[in-house]
Amino acid sequence: MKAQRMSVLIFLLASLVVLPTFAATAPANHASAPAAKPAEHSMRAEGVISSVDATAKSLVVKEGSKTLTFNIGSATLTAKGKPVTIAELKAGEKVEVHYTGSGASLTASSVVVRG
Repeated sequence: MKAQRMSVLIFLLASLVVLPTFAATAPANHASAPAAKPAEHSMRAEGVISSVDATAKSLVVKEGSKTLTFNIGSATLTAKGKPVTIAELKAGEKVEVHYTGSGASLTASSVVVRG
């Protein structure tokens, strides 16, 4: 019984030494995997519509002192909880826009008319 416990203990100790060594020498296949593109974080803007261009599918919103232009190609557009079309958006309406991007390249994911 004592010899059996000693054998198990030696086996466990040997495993602790050998396994990390084996893992460190195993070839890594990370070079062939494409690098993951970092996910863009959604941002939010609240303001008043300055203009809408249904042909270009763009929306200009004045948020405080900033003027933001959004591509709204496949964005979800809603007013009073119901879907609307880009043609139904009007200058002067208060909106909340969820978007990604930065600078001159802002893409809206949703536009909600607030008033």
